[in-house]
Amino acid sequence: MAVIVRHKKTLKKFIFLGAGYGTYKATRPSFIGGNLFPDEEEGETRIVAVCDKDGNIIWFSPDKLRVIEVDGVKLENLKHLFDEEKEKNVGLLETCPACGAQVSIYEKKCPDCGITFVDSEYDKISQIAKQRNRSKSNK
Repeated sequence: MAVIVRHKKTLKKFIFLGAGYGTYKATRPSFIGGNLFPDEEEGETRIVAVCDKDGNIIWFSPDKLRVIEVDGVKLENLKHLFDEEKEKNVGLLETCPACGAQVSIYEKKCPDCGITFVDSEYDKISQIAKQRNRSKSNK
């Protein structure tokens, strides 16, 4: 699975490798005490690892990047996956009009009789649902 991200400022594209947390500790001389009483700051920050076209691994803050593509599918074409109503309907069954078998609403073809269902939106949803089910079964 490949996730393509774009840097918001430079518009360069990268392959998303993973996300995590980084820790930091900064020490600097204080205004009054100098090095005797330094100002110390420490904490955690979210970070994202990406790869450029040459294979170099680069770390960014996640707010600097935007996902533009997942497995070759533009993000605009996946927005319906975030629709709560459609999310509730994942895995629902319908009856095949030819043989009466129970068929997932996302199937393009009846697994029993082979009749092909025709609907362009149906095709898109079916492909995405199948990909999602494959990725769930691979985990």
